[in-house]
Amino acid sequence: MKKVPRGRRESSAAPRFSGLNEALTTLQRAAALAPEDAAIHEHLGDVYLQSDPEQAKAAWQQALRLDPANAKLVAKFKTAGFGDPQVSE
Repeated sequence: MKKVPRGRRESSAAPRFSGLNEALTTLQRAAALAPEDAAIHEHLGDVYLQSDPEQAKAAWQQALRLDPANAKLVAKFKTAGFGDPQVSE
């Protein structure tokens, strides 16, 4: 296995962090433009899960309010350790 210089390893994390910030910004804008789109809120929760689990939970709850039959999202919710989602109408 080829050894990577220390400075290069540290700098490689910056693009990933930048990518998450860009994704978050884009999804927040999309959610503002299409607040009734459950998929946008689900993806927003996916990105938030990387840095802010409570925001992820809130975004996923919104997605489930819009699409309560989304079994894949219910599974994500449980896998993230949030238990059974409480969907309020």
